[in-house]
Amino acid sequence: MKIRVATVKDSSRIADIHATSWRSSYAGILSDKYLLGTVPRERLITWRQSLEYPKHNQCIFVAEYDDKVIGFICVLLDEDPLLGSYIDNFHIDTSHQSRGVGRALFVKSAEWCNELSPKSGLFLFVTQHNKRAQAFYTRLGGYKQQTGSWVAPEGSIVPTYRFVWQSMVDVLKHQ
Repeated sequence: MKIRVATVKDSSRIADIHATSWRSSYAGILSDKYLLGTVPRERLITWRQSLEYPKHNQCIFVAEYDDKVIGFICVLLDEDPLLGSYIDNFHIDTSHQSRGVGRALFVKSAEWCNELSPKSGLFLFVTQHNKRAQAFYTRLGGYKQQTGSWVAPEGSIVPTYRFVWQSMVDVLKHQ
């Protein structure tokens, strides 16, 4: 497996992984019409724009296996003055989950953040029903700091947890 910075050429594959992840994770939570009809096109537009016109503090890493993108993570450096860097998106192709891909991407992002802003923390949001992801983040040293909700693009309100790491050292010591 190889991890590298994403390019615009990866936008279609990233969008496909993202849409597939949403169809699986949000089945029964978001409407089928939205998940099956709108999400694939919406994610493609989103990722093409993110890669063509990245935010000044954005980095997207992809994991490749046999020259095929199998996962990605998007991190925004120092996005919040108190919480630090923000993991905006993090998805692994279902056929490659539980094989270390997520951990490798997460650690690569933490290393990048640590290099550019070593005193910064890290945070992300995860849906309350996604127990598997919560267990993963806990194994990586994160902890639930707060509950909240996400208003999905189609209008559904989804309960969330905010997971935080006080510093990149907290992340890197759990690799």
